[in-house]
Amino acid sequence: TRQFMAEQEIPFPGKTRLRGEIAAREADAELLTYEAIRRRVAAEVKQAYFDLYFTDQSLSTLRKDRELLEKFAKVAGIRYSVGKAAQQDMLKAQVELSRLSERQTLLEQSRQTLEAQLNSLRDLPAEAPVASPAAIGLSALPFSFDDLRAAAQANFPVLQRQRALVEGNRLAVELARKEERPNFSLGYTYMQRAGLPDMYGITLSTSLPIFRRNKQDQAVAEAAASLESSRRMEANELTLLRYRAKQEYLQAQAADQLLRLYSQGIVPQSTLTLESSLASYETGATDFLTVLSNFTTVLDYELSYYEQLANHEKALARLEELTGLDLIQ
Repeated sequence: TRQFMAEQEIPFPGKTRLRGEIAAREADAELLTYEAIRRRVAAEVKQAYFDLYFTDQSLSTLRKDRELLEKFAKVAGIRYSVGKAAQQDMLKAQVELSRLSERQTLLEQSRQTLEAQLNSLRDLPAEAPVASPAAIGLSALPFSFDDLRAAAQANFPVLQRQRALVEGNRLAVELARKEERPNFSLGYTYMQRAGLPDMYGITLSTSLPIFRRNKQDQAVAEAAASLESSRRMEANELTLLRYRAKQEYLQAQAADQLLRLYSQGIVPQSTLTLESSLASYETGATDFLTVLSNFTTVLDYELSYYEQLANHEKALARLEELTGLDLIQ
């Protein structure tokens, strides 16, 4: 006797479709995870680049101002040699030169750290040299906050991923409810019998949810709880996204205002004040401490200008991550 049997389970209508849609939402979530990581790394690279720009511009400014301070020290030495200045003027100049050396050392150390960070993000050896960034300009921000917020809510991958998970969990609840419906099985049997005619048979069976209260109902409750949890996480991500977008927008706006204030007012005015005080010192009309104070003011505001320029572009880099828009020119 030979016997052959085959059986195929037939899920209740709609179950297979739901499983496919849930798998598709899970696949979408994984793709969005990749996109979120890609955007984050791109933003980190840009921010490190702008920090490197600020560091190099600061080092260049320190070298320029060091030459200017050495000129002040030389003037103080000449005045001291002819008895028109006190020795403390020369000593103060040397102390200020030492302070510049200290700041330069810290900036050079910071540059090495930024090089290692950029090389790590680019998967290069930490000690690989990084060229000085090209000159950057102030990127305009042609979008209002409402435009940026709308773009972020539509395009931020982390929020989109959470929405995909919510949809997947919604479908999971629907599937869990359909699991209360029975599946079917269709079978075919063929048997060869010695001395007797061959026998054929077709079977149709179904499963009954006898333990529905302990199994299917609990599965529905679990799926519903997962759906509610994912919805709360979506709401939390949306709130956090709005906060981040507002924070970066305000930082970009503040940096833009400070840059205009520095370039159009404070730096030119403090530079003129320094030049005037130096001329007065050479004629004995003012003391050397005033010259040093004005020098420090000019240096601090020059460095602050480049710091705010970097902060402005870094804020735009983070907004690019959130909105998916091209903001840095």
